[in-house]
Amino acid sequence: MAKWAFKIATWTPVAAADGAALTNDGFQGMKANSATQRWELSEVYMGGQGTSSAPMYMVLQRSALVGSSTTASTMAAGNQAPLDSQGTTTLSSIIFTSSVTAPTRAQNGGSLSLSYNGFGGSVRWVAPPGAEIKQMGQAVSTGELPLSAFTGGTPSAMGSHFVYEPY
Repeated sequence: MAKWAFKIATWTPVAAADGAALTNDGFQGMKANSATQRWELSEVYMGGQGTSSAPMYMVLQRSALVGSSTTASTMAAGNQAPLDSQGTTTLSSIIFTSSVTAPTRAQNGGSLSLSYNGFGGSVRWVAPPGAEIKQMGQAVSTGELPLSAFTGGTPSAMGSHFVYEPY
């Protein structure tokens, strides 16, 4: 399969502690389209759009309770596309920013801590070959991966994207 990108041009994360439910439109999440689909994340980018200095404590962490979303939510709709213009146009993963049952960040499912200054700062994490974050299905701890703010910072407007490959 080809690599895909899931971008959100501008949004404001909502801080939550580990083990707490995430707030709708305050996170960027994705999971597989089916119980058997695998996908791997190779890049996360965040750029600050805040109007003043703001420490952003962002984490990419697996879910302990997966969200009930089965389709792209309003903020995420239309923000997923293959990077190869000749690639398949069939949507490959479920992207979402809200859910009837909110995802809950796992206490022990931490993958990345991506802190930066929301006033024009940026973070770009790129996995070395073979060290991509691999996910499977839609189950707890293996399928869903949200990007969200951790408590203690000052969330402000930002833009972000994931680069991933389903297989």
